[in-house]
Amino acid sequence: MCGVVVGCGAAEPEGPFPPRPAEIDVSKTDLCSLLTPAQRAQLSVDEGEPGNVVLPEGPSRTCTWPDNDAVISYAVQTISEPASTAVGASDSSLDIIGGFGAVRVTADAESTPLCEFYLDAGDADTLRVQVQAVGYGDDGKPLAMTRVCKQARSLAGFVVENARAGHG
Repeated sequence: MCGVVVGCGAAEPEGPFPPRPAEIDVSKTDLCSLLTPAQRAQLSVDEGEPGNVVLPEGPSRTCTWPDNDAVISYAVQTISEPASTAVGASDSSLDIIGGFGAVRVTADAESTPLCEFYLDAGDADTLRVQVQAVGYGDDGKPLAMTRVCKQARSLAGFVVENARAGHG
C-alpha cells in the first residue's frame, strides 16, 4: 500500500504525445526504403530519390517520391528536434499514427495544398511526412485538402510501420 499518492500510479507522459511504441533511430533509417514495392504501387510512385538539405535545426536527409501522374509529391524527412516543437503551428492539430504521436500541419489549401505529419520518432528526432498537390485535378482546380491529407496519413502509416519492422 502506498503512503503517499504521488508516485503510486503510472507515470504521466511528458509533452503532448502518448508514450511511443518504440524509438525510431532516424540516423540509421534508409528513408527511401520506407515504402515497400506494394505500397509504392498503391500510391502510384516509383523508387524514391534521396537527398540532403540544411534546415535551421541542422542537416536533414530526405526521400521524395513524385507520383506517376505529376499531381502529388510525397516526401519523408529527418528533423533533429522533437516533434512537439510543431505543436501550436498555424493550422495544426494533434494526431496518432501507428501508435506514434504526431502533429498534422496544413498550408496553401487554395493553391498547392500541403499536408504534413511531424511524427514523434524519439526524444530529439522527428520524421516529417509531406504530401503536396503539385498539379491540378481533372476539373482543373487544386486538389482538396482532405484528399491530400488522406494521402499524407497513408504515407505516414507506411513510414512508421516499415521503420518499426526494420525496412528502413
